[in-house]
Amino acid sequence: METFLDNTGDIKRTAASLCIHRASLHYRLRRIEKIAAVELSSGDDRLALHVGLKVARLMELR
Repeated sequence: METFLDNTGDIKRTAASLCIHRASLHYRLRRIEKIAAVELSSGDDRLALHVGLKVARLMELR
């Protein structure tokens, strides 16, 4: 997820960075949307997720 957000939502670049097929990335992103009850098409949701992941990394929570 963090790679996707760091790549500004670029599916092709994210899939290449993760060495996975774009279809696999789409599947994973849909699962994240469902589990986290967010919409990655929403700028507010993407921002909240990105900030949350960065804060967790800074606080060494993950």
